[in-house]
Amino acid sequence: MVEQFISIYGDAAAQTPFNSDQLVVEISATHLVTWVKQAAGKEKVVAFEWFTFDATLHSWYDIFFTVRSMSKILDRGYIDTRVFFQFPETVLIPADKFSEEAAAIFVNAMHGDSVTDVIKTDLLQLPEPMYNAYKISKQLNDMVNGNMMMVSARHTHSTIVEYLLQPGKPMRSLVAKLQFYKRFFTLTIVQNNRLLLVQSYEFNSPEDVLYYLINATKQFNLVTDHMQVELSGAIDTKGWLFEHLKKVFTNIVFDKVPSTESLPAAFAEYPDYYFTPFFNVLP
Repeated sequence: MVEQFISIYGDAAAQTPFNSDQLVVEISATHLVTWVKQAAGKEKVVAFEWFTFDATLHSWYDIFFTVRSMSKILDRGYIDTRVFFQFPETVLIPADKFSEEAAAIFVNAMHGDSVTDVIKTDLLQLPEPMYNAYKISKQLNDMVNGNMMMVSARHTHSTIVEYLLQPGKPMRSLVAKLQFYKRFFTLTIVQNNRLLLVQSYEFNSPEDVLYYLINATKQFNLVTDHMQVELSGAIDTKGWLFEHLKKVFTNIVFDKVPSTESLPAAFAEYPDYYFTPFFNVLP
């Protein structure tokens, strides 16, 4: 049901049951990733866990019960917990069109209405403010608040957009940012500091990824030779997908873990870009 894909532990074993370190968690329908940043400056990652599952087959209660029984991070309490949701049911709303009522109307119109869902909103800190409205299951919301302390929550899409459009960031004419997870990927496209797309897609084969990406370039009439493609996450650079991406896009770069991060030596066993979708959620 739940598998532990990656687990790395540095100094976490020396922590007390309740501590002032920062707990960061990202949750999707297919993964729960959690890591701890040391309290002193919160720049040193001391433990990391990546669990995979299928939330369409199991309840969030069962998933959390199993993850907690396997985790060496979630067996202690934290007074600074940042939770990031990574679900595709999101809608970006201009600030002048936003209200809580409007957010519910937009999300339900695009993604369907359900009494078992909770609608949340993030204010994006941008020169032209906008809101990200999204929905998660009520059961997941209850499990997060029931199993973690002092939770502040956001959607991962909010952090991606803020990262790409942050004031003072050098303007690039055309950027496609792809973040790969085990069973889905997130595609964000920015042209001349204007957001064109941010969306997560499930995929069953490498061909699916190429289809979605090429379809997006045609939808917005983008010239692939002018596009910088930034890759990160669980992508195999020796596989079919990467070889075909190189045939379509001439400018491919890999995202890097922020230079401010201090990582345990065990992270060196994996490519640097494997972890950037997670570590980049924090400002």
